[in-house]
Amino acid sequence: MIVPTDCNFPGIYKFTNLTNGKVYIGQAQNIYKRYCVHRRMNANTLFVRALKKYGFENFVFEIVERVDSPAILDSREQHYLDHYQSYKSDNGYNVAVIAGNPTKGRKRRSEETRNGLAALKKQRQEIGHPWQGRQHREETKKMLSDTRKGQKPGENTYLARLATHRKPIVQADTSTGDVIRVWDCSAEVVVELGLCKGSLLTACRGGGFSRRDKRTLFENGVYAGYRWYYLNHNPPKPKINNGAGSPKRAINQIDEATGEVIKTWGCIADIIQELGVGRNGIKYACAGRRPSESKSGGFLPKTTHAGYRWEYAKN
Repeated sequence: MIVPTDCNFPGIYKFTNLTNGKVYIGQAQNIYKRYCVHRRMNANTLFVRALKKYGFENFVFEIVERVDSPAILDSREQHYLDHYQSYKSDNGYNVAVIAGNPTKGRKRRSEETRNGLAALKKQRQEIGHPWQGRQHREETKKMLSDTRKGQKPGENTYLARLATHRKPIVQADTSTGDVIRVWDCSAEVVVELGLCKGSLLTACRGGGFSRRDKRTLFENGVYAGYRWYYLNHNPPKPKINNGAGSPKRAINQIDEATGEVIKTWGCIADIIQELGVGRNGIKYACAGRRPSESKSGGFLPKTTHAGYRWEYAKN
């Protein structure tokens, strides 16, 4: 089907099915753009379903009239709807009987159908849904599970799952420990108090260690002047690391000649920050060995670094 691209004007158009002779009448402010919309076949209308069923190439497109005044488009479309009777199922694919009003002129449901739907609605209001209390068979459950695998959950399912993952958060006084308020979730705290969500969650976990600043953050859950922890959960102890993922351990700095302890450092990060020595050198000296540089690998004895001997302090 070849359509000229210069039909950018308002008017009435017609599609004719070469298989059964049924037609579709339409109007548009720009006929070519409307033709492109029909060609994409994205809608779920009677005409689009026919295009998908028979194939777009089995329809002939025609411009039946150019209408320069958009005000009379409805009247001219009505003229061709009545001429071709395309709103009848035997003649065409138009749903609207009256141009510009899709529902006006269409047949309503019969009295029997309306009464049946009303009775069903009343029954569901009184005794509940017919499937209430019933269960699927195991093979049906498996079939439903297989068909839904890989599909994204709907909005209601997502909100329900989100509600189950919400953890109430306690805001307590730092000095007395009295509970000031119990929040439903972290999002409420962030919105109302304007706090950082990441910092709040770290405080609820009992604090954490900053590798960049080499210090403990939000120790004992204290953040923004309050103590925070999850409801019905004992606040965990803060994870204090030396920046390399290992537990914080005190280290002795020992004079190599006399063997006397010069200073006991709280952790390896304090040594690095104050003396500027290498981290791995201190670690290897405390472990009493270092990796060999030979091809065979292995370890070599090592207890000194930067002119001192180092070892972990005994608790």
